[in-house]
Amino acid sequence: MASQAKEKQIVRAAEELFNSRRFHEVTMEDVCRAAGVGKGTIYRYFKDKEELFLRVATSGSEELCDVVRRKCAEGLPFEERLVGILIEIHQAKRRRGLVRLLMRSDDARVGRLKGALHSHFEDRRSALISAITQIFDEAIREGKVRTDVPPELLAGSLLGMFHGYSWHAETQFQREEGLQFLDLFLRGAGARTASAQEVRP
Repeated sequence: MASQAKEKQIVRAAEELFNSRRFHEVTMEDVCRAAGVGKGTIYRYFKDKEELFLRVATSGSEELCDVVRRKCAEGLPFEERLVGILIEIHQAKRRRGLVRLLMRSDDARVGRLKGALHSHFEDRRSALISAITQIFDEAIREGKVRTDVPPELLAGSLLGMFHGYSWHAETQFQREEGLQFLDLFLRGAGARTASAQEVRP
């Protein structure tokens, strides 16, 4: 446990530095000073700066997948579980500003990291789609969503649509906004006529 706490301490210090400087401007010595650890300690956890950066950039996505899996298993109604997941995804995406900022660097070492980062985030996206697919699969069986679209496609479409929507969302993405987005995804943007409202359960 102490070992995990020390690693998190190093990662948090590195994240602050990477957020405030370009990749090539941050040294392992800088991270040591910010984390309050010796040089020998940091190299017990990370072989070099590239590996440390990858850990910083991907730590939030791994935690997000764990949170989403737990929310999928909750006994909440279909839409409430999805809204909870969207809120978690939005919060995690706010940390991705670090990655976007550094990926603009022309540093050759950052260029080598792009492939590894892309593969990691694709893996995490697949894991998110798989977890959300389970929720849509249940909703299809319960007659809450259309049955002619595969649940995997519904899950992927939800994430794709939310990716664009969330860039314009408020910093604190709340439940009401989540419900509004989900209503847009599930029922479309068309104005509801009186007859349509009467048919809706």
